[in-house]
Amino acid sequence: MKDENERPAKARSTDPKTSHEAAKVVKVSKLEMQVLRGLEAYGSSTTVELHHSTGMPLWSLSPRMVPLEDAGFVKRLGSRESINSSGRHRKLTVWEITAAGRRKIK
Repeated sequence: MKDENERPAKARSTDPKTSHEAAKVVKVSKLEMQVLRGLEAYGSSTTVELHHSTGMPLWSLSPRMVPLEDAGFVKRLGSRESINSSGRHRKLTVWEITAAGRRKIK
């Protein structure tokens, strides 16, 4: 039985073959739930901050944010200067879990 929240994982046309293979088997809803739980536990965060606080790989976090936003489970609060994954100071989007996101993880 398919989870009602499960959406197919995606890979860009420019991604390597292994990314396309992984996209066929990854349960996106589980990863999205981990992101929501991280935002609930640690508060509004950038993806880099979530990576440090949750231990989730950055490459796994970043692609989850827009689908979660589209579903109404997270929202953008703006941006703040932070050190990105390359070690450079950049303005990064700050994400916050919404009431709908909180209900989803209960």
